[in-house]
Amino acid sequence: MRYIVAMTYFTQHWMGLHSFARSFWMNFATPRIVLWLAPFGDWISGPLPVWAFVLLTSADILFFTWQTIGVLRSGERYFATRGSMAPVWGAYIAIGVATFALAVQSLTLYRFTGMPPDTELFTTRMNKQHAAQYSLEVSADGLTAFLDGTIALGISRNMGAYLLAHSNIETLVVTSKGGNIYEARGLAKILMDNDIGTHVVGECSSACTIVYLAGQTRTMGPLGKLGFHAYRLDSSTSMPNVDIENEQERDRLFFSQRAVNQDFLQKIFTRSHNSIWFPDTIELLTSGAVHKISDDPFRR
Repeated sequence: MRYIVAMTYFTQHWMGLHSFARSFWMNFATPRIVLWLAPFGDWISGPLPVWAFVLLTSADILFFTWQTIGVLRSGERYFATRGSMAPVWGAYIAIGVATFALAVQSLTLYRFTGMPPDTELFTTRMNKQHAAQYSLEVSADGLTAFLDGTIALGISRNMGAYLLAHSNIETLVVTSKGGNIYEARGLAKILMDNDIGTHVVGECSSACTIVYLAGQTRTMGPLGKLGFHAYRLDSSTSMPNVDIENEQERDRLFFSQRAVNQDFLQKIFTRSHNSIWFPDTIELLTSGAVHKISDDPFRR
């Protein structure tokens, strides 16, 4: 019986059979105000599933359509019997305002759909991924920095900030199998600008050698080794707007400026790029690449 009464009430409004005052104030204005003031954001603790957003939005649109049609039809009856259009125009304006409010509320609900509103920026996420490829630490006395891992994008920027925070650093102990050549050049410039020495206790190869040779004083532990190879020049690895041969000559000049002799450079850049050459200790010392072989005096 209650179901029949409810359906009759909804049907009567839909057909415009309620009084204009009831249709507008009771069936339209009051429910819209309640829905507008409802703190939906406070009730949502996490990401809202897409299906829930679609269900809630669709239900509200259907409800709004029922409200609007009933008010319009009741307004037509009111004008036909009373001859006054002013209240009806007022209802039209209210419907326009309510339509705008419904759109704003739907967009607000959409903010909570699919992913949290505070999603991490892509650039921030990529910076974290790059930084995870290496570690950068400073010794207890603040005089030595330790760089371990891949020379990844952003490492030179982070090193610059690191030196600002630790201005007493005198030596960089570097352990790396290489990485981005442009970042390696950035690190080299920072080391030279700050007169920082370099030391190797393990392997430092490929782009890492650019960083090492930038050291004001270059030392190596008994188990340290430097690995060199020619740059890849075959067409299968060509890069747009990059002349690999010119890049190689640029670093050859840099090595020469760091007092590495020409015979040694000739051996580096005429070797195959498919394998890494690890010169022995005597050759590293006589070439000028390494200044001194010493026990590792650096402690983290």
